[in-house]
Amino acid sequence: MAFNKQAPEWGAIGIEPPESKRNIGWEVEDRPPAAWLNWFMNLTAESLQELQSKAAEKTYVEGKIAEAIAGIDLDIPDASLTVKGITQLNSAVDSTSETQAATPKAVKSVNDTVAAHLVEYEQNTTSAERTATINAGTQVIQGGKAPAIAFPKVEGRTLINLIGNRGGFERIDGSLVRYLVDVNLDSAIKKYGNNSLKITMISSAGMGSTGFRPIKYSKGKFYIILADVKNGTLSGTQGIAIQSVDISDMVALNFGNNSNTTTFQTAATKFTTAVDLAGSAEVVGSGKVGEYFFVDGMRVYEVTEAEYKLLDGMTGEQLGMKYPYVGAGIHGVTNPTFISVQGNLLPAFGGWQISIAGNSKMDIISPYTAKVISFGESNYAQAGISIPIIPGKSYTLGGTIDKAAGVPDSLFMYWADSNSVRFSTETQGMRKFKGTHVAPEGAFYAQVFFTVDARKDSQTLTNPTLMEGDTPLPFKPQSRTSLTAYTKLFSNPDGSVKDTLEYVSGRPQKTLSFGSVVLDASLAWRYNNSAKGITRVGAPIPYPGIPFTEGKTWATDYSGELMVTGTTYDTVPKIPNTITMWSTDNQIDKIPHVYLDISSRDSGWGDLYIPTADEIKAYFMGWVMVRQETWNTTPEPYSMVGSKGWVRRYIGVGTPAPLASQVGEFVNGSGASVLPTSNNPYAWTPYNLLYQLANQVVEKVQTSGAIVLEPGDNYVIASSTKVPMIPGVLTYADSMYTVIADLEKAIEPFIDSRLANTDQVNVFTKSQIITNGGNSFALKAGAGQLTVEDHVYLSMYPRSADPDKRGMWLGFGGSGDKRLTLANDIGDIMFGTQEGEKITFNGHEMWHNRNSPASIGTSGYQKLANGLLIQWGVIFGVPANTLTRSIYPIAWATGVSVITATVESQDVVSVSVFNPIISDFQVKHNGGNALNVRWIAIGT
Repeated sequence: MAFNKQAPEWGAIGIEPPESKRNIGWEVEDRPPAAWLNWFMNLTAESLQELQSKAAEKTYVEGKIAEAIAGIDLDIPDASLTVKGITQLNSAVDSTSETQAATPKAVKSVNDTVAAHLVEYEQNTTSAERTATINAGTQVIQGGKAPAIAFPKVEGRTLINLIGNRGGFERIDGSLVRYLVDVNLDSAIKKYGNNSLKITMISSAGMGSTGFRPIKYSKGKFYIILADVKNGTLSGTQGIAIQSVDISDMVALNFGNNSNTTTFQTAATKFTTAVDLAGSAEVVGSGKVGEYFFVDGMRVYEVTEAEYKLLDGMTGEQLGMKYPYVGAGIHGVTNPTFISVQGNLLPAFGGWQISIAGNSKMDIISPYTAKVISFGESNYAQAGISIPIIPGKSYTLGGTIDKAAGVPDSLFMYWADSNSVRFSTETQGMRKFKGTHVAPEGAFYAQVFFTVDARKDSQTLTNPTLMEGDTPLPFKPQSRTSLTAYTKLFSNPDGSVKDTLEYVSGRPQKTLSFGSVVLDASLAWRYNNSAKGITRVGAPIPYPGIPFTEGKTWATDYSGELMVTGTTYDTVPKIPNTITMWSTDNQIDKIPHVYLDISSRDSGWGDLYIPTADEIKAYFMGWVMVRQETWNTTPEPYSMVGSKGWVRRYIGVGTPAPLASQVGEFVNGSGASVLPTSNNPYAWTPYNLLYQLANQVVEKVQTSGAIVLEPGDNYVIASSTKVPMIPGVLTYADSMYTVIADLEKAIEPFIDSRLANTDQVNVFTKSQIITNGGNSFALKAGAGQLTVEDHVYLSMYPRSADPDKRGMWLGFGGSGDKRLTLANDIGDIMFGTQEGEKITFNGHEMWHNRNSPASIGTSGYQKLANGLLIQWGVIFGVPANTLTRSIYPIAWATGVSVITATVESQDVVSVSVFNPIISDFQVKHNGGNALNVRWIAIGT
């Protein structure tokens, strides 16, 4: 059918308007030119004509379509795996249908999931590591995406207290200067050792000081002076300060607060000097006449420039932790240890300390369940533990307590300082029970207790938890790992050169820059030369770095005083207390030697006297030679006049002789006319030597355990003996791929070390293994064959013994026997470890002769691996009613807990013990004549 309307015609072409006009169109009062209207009319007419000539009519098109489909069969089957057809769409991504088709939505969902897993796959199949800085103390470290072994890197550090043992105030000697104060030793209020120094103001000037001088300070070096101070009655407002006279640019770092009369605080000051000088180290107090305060643990350390710059922002607590008190000697970072704890900070009750008084009971029902029972007054049972925490963080204490209604909880905690000493404000009324508590400034430990106080009560605690954060979390047993490296790491005092402990390909090694030697009686000492008042002795030592120059060698004497370093070998000694290291000794051998120039006052060797090798050894065991005829008056050095004798060097334990002695301080009544061959038990401190090697040496390091960081928060505690480590680095895996690689590294040295000591390794093929029902096996061995029985076992046969007898049999017996048996058919069973390693059973160290030494006799001792020491002895011929002193077979490390004595007598005689200290004690009995006294003591 044709179009009904005919398209118009317009022949005038006209002119196209400009683009600007076409964009805005006609406006009011426009009078368009005729040419523009002609252009529009012409274009419209031609467009309509073109449309009619080319368009298909609707009826025509419909008819053609009908004709086209008239012959098509529309019976289309459903689609299947074998037939084409109609299919239903489905957006599910977990359907198992084989007749439906996935929609784009389903495809996208699968694609997104694959993409996410692809990222995780790539992360866990590529090497990725994290590093974290680790400081001495407690910190939180974020783990990677999978549990991973962490490998530490630790640098060495050296502390040499320029005051030596004197800063422990075990004695008062001539080097202690006083200004407007009086000083006395105080054994009741102390922080270290046996005494502190009590300082009393004696002048109305309102200020006084005491300390040590002279102390050598070198130009261009950086120093810090610290002391632990405690106020007694000082009323001044300035606090207790530290100073060094003759230093103009001291910077006070922390004062002792006069308002704190309950605990020791660390006061400190720092300084540097532009010239060499002999200065002092002093503590200053302000108050009225008769007022007093205490000081203990004074120390002076040279520090690095980098450390010096960081001191200003540190609290007294932080300064005390980083620069602890050490006495005589040269001290490095020893046996660095790392502990990682995840989640619950509380261990099972087996790790708590249990205390019981009276008839009370503490029953450990399961690892995390305990029941405490008290029967009334003077009875209590307590489980307690100190947990390292971080100041300023929140901690939530929790657990399930079964108790009577209305009875207070027996689970609580207190805050404690860096020495795990409870704050004086943490009284019974300030107990922190279950709930969230914020650790205050200066709190480094939470002391957690489960106890019943002197009342009739019983409570059961199940699943105790202490977790960081303010949200109670479900109970989880503690996850804990630890690593200890058995080594010492030193630096030079200014920190420019350091030993380094690190892991290379999973193996611990130390890059050694320094050597250290204890200069004691074990070395082969001999006389070398002498001058008036000085004797030189020498001994060979291993030392690859020669020649030796000042600044590369450091040594301390028995008092901890830093010795003078000689730079050249002089034939005749000139300056006492000098150490010189030299590459050869032309008289005897060609190996390195160390030479000490010792004053007669220290050694007791008079002018022209040549000591024997054994007499030199006695000196290095803490004995001083004297002329016997003078040892009870004013002992004099032995100069081949009179008889030889020896007295014990006094360095702060026991009762010394008058200071007027010509051989220094010594122990009253310690004279020996026979050359001593044992160590002075009075806390004798040997000489120490530290030297820088000419070339670094790499050596293996023995370790135990491993530190593992889990995903999320890990509480990591880093510690070392005496000297805290400076910031180190932990490197650990951030992906499973790296975790596996690290495990391979960790296992490889173990396998290598075992294979290196194995004579033969047998690889068994499948045909050589005989199984029996899948639960036991035997191996074909050469021509013979082991009998298959109903047990699992491992047998080893010696190569050169009876082939029918096993050298080792390890296995489970038959007939359902669950016992694991280790047997040897041909000899004894011996367990052995490398020096310093432990033998443990179910995690507990086994006691043996090496960790539990003993001396069995009329007088002797037995030292147990847990630190307990038992000593006994006989004092022959003790006069009646006379205090008689006896020396223990060995000195106690901390002191005597209990000592008892009895006499050998038919009569009723009482005996008493007086003044037990770590080295000796006194006894007295009321018998009628001299009697033998037998005694036994227990302590640590």
